[in-house]
Amino acid sequence: MVEALSGTPYQPVEWQIPIENVPEQLWDVIIIGGGPAGSSMAFHLARRKFRVLMVDMARFPREKVCGDCMITDVEPNLRAMCLSEEVRKQGMSLQGVTIFSPSRSHFTVSGDFVTLRRPVLDRLLAGKAVETGVIFATGKAVEMNVGEDEAVTVRFKDIDKTLQARIGVIATGAHLGLARKLGVVVTEKPSAVAMRCYVRSPGRTENLVLHYQKDILPGYGWIVPLGKDVYNVGCGHYLDEHHHLTMREYFKAFVAGSPLARRVMNGAEIISPARGGVLRCGLKGVRPLYRRSIVLVGETIGTTFTLTGEGIGQAMSAGVIAAACVGDALSTGDRGKLELYPSLLEAKLGPRHRGFEQAQRWVARPWLADFMARRIHQSRYLHSACVDLVANGRNPRRIYSIKAVLKSFWS
Repeated sequence: MVEALSGTPYQPVEWQIPIENVPEQLWDVIIIGGGPAGSSMAFHLARRKFRVLMVDMARFPREKVCGDCMITDVEPNLRAMCLSEEVRKQGMSLQGVTIFSPSRSHFTVSGDFVTLRRPVLDRLLAGKAVETGVIFATGKAVEMNVGEDEAVTVRFKDIDKTLQARIGVIATGAHLGLARKLGVVVTEKPSAVAMRCYVRSPGRTENLVLHYQKDILPGYGWIVPLGKDVYNVGCGHYLDEHHHLTMREYFKAFVAGSPLARRVMNGAEIISPARGGVLRCGLKGVRPLYRRSIVLVGETIGTTFTLTGEGIGQAMSAGVIAAACVGDALSTGDRGKLELYPSLLEAKLGPRHRGFEQAQRWVARPWLADFMARRIHQSRYLHSACVDLVANGRNPRRIYSIKAVLKSFWS
């Protein structure tokens, strides 16, 4: 059972049923995965009165390796699900982010962030989908196939039962088992690895902190306040030819090299031990559509941003896009409408992902990261662009480009 940071166990939700109890009917959509992408998609489809079954292999609430911080692109998705006020009520609001460069040059950008542990957030998202009419079950899907009639069949582990749907969805995060069996995985290697722990500490910081430290580049460390002196302290590292340490070694290097992290960790009470996970970023690695019957969404298709590792908002946005395409295909009987899905993903999400990738390439070079930190601190133009990025979700290319740097000297 997952424990809350207070030490009191979260109670399992009552509205998640065993897969054995799911009716054997022809569902409109079966979604495998109950995280932000799956729940968002399920909600929007159920609101259009489609029969939706969502299945997760874990009983909710469940743990998830995450930074627990939501940035700008989460807010419109939460509002669409009527959850914005509840998330803010249960979470903690932060007023800015402080970013450290390798030489410890730093700048602070004001902004509106909300932090909330993933077991709580995922429970809220899945619960709202259930309120809208989604059936939510516990079960491990081991195979998803498409028949000659284009219907989808899903088989589950340890039970002699298969379920059928007009359209199947894979929203299993970085777990690629189902996608791999379909042959849609282009790149097996994840984009990054990460590790985090929860601590209670009097070493206060009021802002979200990101530290692009030289000995963990290309990567970053984070300190996320969760309220009541509790912090999510973690480290992510993007995999390249220079990757040579274990994740625990990168984590130790971050804490040793960051005075602020040392202050938080020194004498801290470890509430939850360090846990690791992988990230898939940049809308790469897995094709988002299999034939005209199976759609893939969320981190499975790489919706997490490079540079920051933030993935909640982009996963939900992909779920919204997929729900629109699937809903149109089901309501019209024209599966050809699903073929719009990959191009819509690229058109609506792609430009910002390319911008974050460009920014990551700049920050991965210590001298360039230091230079940009100083310019952002000194230049009203670049600092304003950072505020706009945080507040309105602008493209990082407006900051991390030669044109922007040149403009910063006279604007």
